[in-house]
Amino acid sequence: MFSRTTDGGQTWSAPLGMANQNIFTIGNQIAVLPDGTLVDMFLDGQGSGVQPSPNHAFEAVMVSGDAGLTWSQPIKIANWFPEVTVDPDNGNLVRTGNGIADLAVDPNSGTIYAVWEDGSFSSDGHADVAFSKSTDGGQKWAPPIKVNMSPSGVQAFTPSVAVSADGTVGITYYDFRNNTAAAGVPTDVWFVHSHDAGTTWTEQHVSGPFDIETAPVSRGNFLGDYEGLASAGNDFLAFFVMANTGNVANRTDVFFVRLSK
Repeated sequence: MFSRTTDGGQTWSAPLGMANQNIFTIGNQIAVLPDGTLVDMFLDGQGSGVQPSPNHAFEAVMVSGDAGLTWSQPIKIANWFPEVTVDPDNGNLVRTGNGIADLAVDPNSGTIYAVWEDGSFSSDGHADVAFSKSTDGGQKWAPPIKVNMSPSGVQAFTPSVAVSADGTVGITYYDFRNNTAAAGVPTDVWFVHSHDAGTTWTEQHVSGPFDIETAPVSRGNFLGDYEGLASAGNDFLAFFVMANTGNVANRTDVFFVRLSK
């Protein structure tokens, strides 16, 4: 469903259906292109008449050129290859934002960038960060590439993306690269950025390590599946969750870091 406000949130239009009843979507996020076009990104599951549907889920967008009154049919970005993030020490589930995408728009060129967790880049299907872009308003998308710079075999998860005023693309994510044989699973937050629209990337450490095994359990140790990355001028504003190791009365907190390239 879609609703809009034209008076700063005081009143809202009646909700409108965006897709037909044979489409399941999750993680909808809307971005606005420089020309006012709306782009809604989500994980799409096509119905089939049987449950569960045998049809492959995929990352997709719908586009509106009339301020949300009407929407295109879903436009496929790429198949989603499901992955399960697990504790590398004991194999227990770690609940992440798997399949839930994030998108951002270059305020100058209108290029759309999308990221999500995906299992297609490794033989064992572990989680990596997939990245794709569209330069034509969401109609066509580049083949996904892996952008996390984690060592081979290391799971990376829950990405967020933003674009700064100068067109730099930034992505945050977690990974387990600093895990050892010792008790606990050290987990870190990382930031990669690209000054050439996603062709090359540079990585920097944001925060951590913290022990994800001390995070609350909700179908697995859980930091959250929707996090945030925004831009302010040429800087990036990262919002993320970390576990407070050993503090059972307050297992996690939300943190903020301003990132300069």
